[in-house]
Amino acid sequence: MELWKLAHVLVIVGAVVVGPRWGARGEGSDLHLSTAETTLLLESEPLLLGFVHRCLTQTARNTGNAEFSRLARELQTDLSSLPLTQDARHPLDAFVGLRRFTEYWAKYITRLDPVVARSVRKSLQKSHIEYPDHSVLRQAGRAIVRLQASYHLPPTALLASATSNLTGADLASLVVEAEGLGFPSLAEGWRRLGLSLFPSSEFPLHVSLGKRSLSQNDNDEITETHIIQRKHAKFFSLCQHFLNSTDISALRSQRCEYRAGAVPVSRWKTEVLSTDPPVVLYYEFVSEREAAMIVSKAMSKLEQAHTGPTLDDSYLRVQRRLGKMAWLRDVSSGALSRVSRRIQDVTGLHAVFRPFRSFGEDFQVVNYGIGGHYIPHCDYFRARDAFVEAEPYLRDSGDRAATFMIYLGDVSQGGATVFPDLGIGAPPVKRAALFWYNFSPDGLPDRRSLHGGCPVLIGQKWVANKWIHEISTAMTHSCRTTPRTRGNT
Repeated sequence: MELWKLAHVLVIVGAVVVGPRWGARGEGSDLHLSTAETTLLLESEPLLLGFVHRCLTQTARNTGNAEFSRLARELQTDLSSLPLTQDARHPLDAFVGLRRFTEYWAKYITRLDPVVARSVRKSLQKSHIEYPDHSVLRQAGRAIVRLQASYHLPPTALLASATSNLTGADLASLVVEAEGLGFPSLAEGWRRLGLSLFPSSEFPLHVSLGKRSLSQNDNDEITETHIIQRKHAKFFSLCQHFLNSTDISALRSQRCEYRAGAVPVSRWKTEVLSTDPPVVLYYEFVSEREAAMIVSKAMSKLEQAHTGPTLDDSYLRVQRRLGKMAWLRDVSSGALSRVSRRIQDVTGLHAVFRPFRSFGEDFQVVNYGIGGHYIPHCDYFRARDAFVEAEPYLRDSGDRAATFMIYLGDVSQGGATVFPDLGIGAPPVKRAALFWYNFSPDGLPDRRSLHGGCPVLIGQKWVANKWIHEISTAMTHSCRTTPRTRGNT
């Protein structure tokens, strides 16, 4: 079979395996910002290798070139040694998987006809993912180093829970990235681990930061990483407390109760984390089917998450939020509309979308990347001019009075939502929802609503945010005749 026909087969077969699940979209090399997209890439690995193996075998048969026969045999070995499960739940497994793809490109795919190489890329783009390059691999390595710094994890602790086999070159890469981000103790830990596991021929100690010149972006990232670590020390301390996200005993709650909703027959399993300001966790808020539906709808629309101004813009915003997001209008689905009405049931606040002066915004669905986090921030708009620039349906609806966050993914460790000024937080329990107000009853922004998403250590974190605007509270809550001083009941 000619190469162009084999390339056509790849596109067709690739579409059968991964195309219809999520739709089509192709972005840049930001694969490390979404564990869901990385997992999707790794799931396509057996299909990709099988196709490339057939291409190499056919080329060797047509040309009689022994080199292609040798490459086909080596690729068969790679195919037979793939892990039984391919996912990106563990950061080291994701890192190793991305490294394998970069090796396939250099070792096998570039040796074939350019038509085949283009077909490989196009097939993945049908699943809205880009073939990873070395820049993605470097960012994944840096995410691992930042995870270690955030949770004070030695290399051995991180390696113990991984399922993939790291090579000496993998460990050497992590040495380089730890040195590059300015964490010499972490670099030394990876270096010692490499020396203990591999002979010098397999652990390239000659690779060092001194061999590589740093760009301005590298220097900016180094500076930003350390500023974030120092500036948000209380945030990272709370994250450490909630590291084991399945341990509900880590909650510093004031009481547990079954709370009645607006619908008489509804009762919600509730954990009250704070009464002033109110912060409440609702268990089993959505069903498994609803959670899967929201994730499925968002997957084809994911794009790099952007954030607005912080309380202090003295440092860069590159690492403020490491993830990808999608916007879903609740009127686009009956299930999403039901979830919005359910939010009204449990909170007493109108949350349903309207074409003008809307009670609530679209659902913002976020999938976090390798070591993904969102550093502390407040949800209300810092600049009042933001109302003028807002979407037409949000104009004249006021600021974000309250936040309703639904946890949709499975997270084994990390990923908690914490409130540094209150000293409380909630682990990302799947199907649960977290609710809080961003304004105090006197109508002023409540700085105590400062919150952040802890780095995800193991698992896939998905959340759906619904921001409820002031027009909703104005229609459902009466005004006090006297202003209440913040901090008093």
